Amino acid sequence: MIIILDHYPPSANAIWRAVPGRGVIKSALYRTWLIDQTLKLHLQTGDRVEGHYHIHFKIQRKDKRRRDLDNLLKPLHDLIVAAGLVDDDSLCDRIVAEWDGVGQNITIEITGVNNE
Repeated sequence: MIIILDHYPPSANAIWRAVPGRGVIKSALYRTWLIDQTLKLHLQTGDRVEGHYHIHFKIQRKDKRRRDLDNLLKPLHDLIVAAGLVDDDSLCDRIVAEWDGVGQNITIEITGVNNE
């Protein structure tokens, strides 16, 4: 399954907030992004992968600023779980991530693993 996002996730540095009396919670920015992108994914695909899987992220750089590729992976993985495309990110057996030119698009390829 291949899906394409046209909106960057918040960085892993911005997805959690410490709230006195409640502990650590998802930030408002992160919750809004998850809801918006989950709806877009439901319109884009009706597929889902059962069981173990491999995932390949191709992420375009928004601009020439230095960015940490791995700070984008957690929110992207959380998104595919929230959208119901996979059961749980603990079932991921392989992650490949790479920068893929300049722009706003993120291509995510999810491949089921035959577990016989």
